[in-house]
Order: sequence, then C-alpha cells, then structure tokens
Amino acid sequence: MHVASLDIVRLLHNFVAASMSLREHALAMYNRHYRDTDRFPEYKEKVKQVFGEDTLAQFVMGLRRYCQHYQSPNLRYLAIASEAGERMNHSAVLAVEDLLSFSDWNAPARAFIENCQDVVDILGVAAQYKRKVIEFYQWFQERQSEIHNEEISRFRAKEAELLSLQIRDNVELCLAHKDDMPYRGEEIFSNIFTKRQYDELNELPFGSSERGERALKLLQQSFPVPDDLAQKILELYQHPGFLPRSQSSSPETEAR
Repeated sequence: MHVASLDIVRLLHNFVAASMSLREHALAMYNRHYRDTDRFPEYKEKVKQVFGEDTLAQFVMGLRRYCQHYQSPNLRYLAIASEAGERMNHSAVLAVEDLLSFSDWNAPARAFIENCQDVVDILGVAAQYKRKVIEFYQWFQERQSEIHNEEISRFRAKEAELLSLQIRDNVELCLAHKDDMPYRGEEIFSNIFTKRQYDELNELPFGSSERGERALKLLQQSFPVPDDLAQKILELYQHPGFLPRSQSSSPETEAR
C-alpha cells in the first residue's frame, strides 16, 4: 500500500503540473498569433467560461499549488462493495479537512471542495478535467480551422498537387522497371494512406481488380487522380511483379 501511495502521489503531481502546462500552451499560442489582432475575439470569454468560472477547473489549478508549494497530499482509501457484493472497488481520495488546511484556495476552488463533503475522488476529478480540456482544445482547433480556412485551403491544394506528382513518379518508375519494381504493393502509397485505409485494402486479395479499384478510390480522397494516372495504377495492380515482397517470394506465388 505504501508503494502504491507513492505512485499515486507521483501521478497526481504530474497531472496537476500538466494541467497548468496545457493552459499555458493554449495561452502562448493565442498570444503569439491572435492577441494583437481581432481574428479570435471570443477566446478570452471562452477561457473564462471553461476555466475561470468553473469550480472544478479552479480546484485543479489550486491543487497544483497545494501539491507543489504546500505539501504532498495525504491519501485515503475507500473500499466500496459492488452491487452484487462479489468484489470490492478501491478508490484513492483526498480528505476535505486536509485540503481546507491550505489557505490559498480561491473562492470557486473552495466551493468545489466544500461541495464534496468528506472526500474528493482523485480519479473522478482527473476524468472530468480531462474531458473539459479535450473539449476546449477541440473547440480551439475548430476555430483555428475556420479563421485560417483560406490559408489551409491553399496549403491543401499545394499538398495535393505534390502528392499527385509523387505518385505519378512512383507509378511510372515501377512500370519502367517491371522486372524489378522499386515499390511493391501499397508501398507506393507510403505517407498517404492511413492505417484504417491500409486495413480496408487488406480485406481484399492482392492481384484482384477490386483491390486496385479500392486503392484508387482511397487515393481520390486525398487528391483528384487524372484518368491516365488512374489507368496506370490499375495496370500496376494487375502485374505480378507488383505483389508485396512477402507474397511475391512465397512458394504458392512461384507455383502460379
């Protein structure tokens, strides 16, 4: 139990320190790109709403000061029987009376502590705060996408143009060296397809027209594929020299 307590205190310390780092990261980005402009006017009000006026967020901010500048928290453990009574669920908690011995809580944080009655559930606080931070960052990134939509669109267009040129070079290089292709299978789409897209392709047998057509459709999600390039990609998928290296050297392949 002593070893477990040390580990929980360590993780709690890391959590409250990270909570401040996340806030400072968002604030630094805002100050660098938007503070002296009128492009992101709702940022300060959103921060005030999500963090400044929220009792949970203010408690986490105060808990950082408590852990780092006052004392290492005293842990208590609760053992609660499951509804069926088959097992005991153990939780690490902080006693309200210990927390209130710290005089540096602001009013919202103190209100949160007092509302918890006897103990504060560490895991519950961490889970709620995590959801709050994730939602805030999702909002922040969505607003950035809206603010910079024009710039992002130009970048995506150039990115698509570059990918198209790279794929064309790879395809034509393979067709020019059919006896010893430099790329095999979906190697040719490296850094384009996601893991989910690779998994989708792997559901289809290699060498089938369906796999080549599916690869082409997935590729078209990234950029428009010209008709001549599409035909060359389909041609590659029909060529036995384009089989993945693990399949091209198998006894079954050699027999075919």
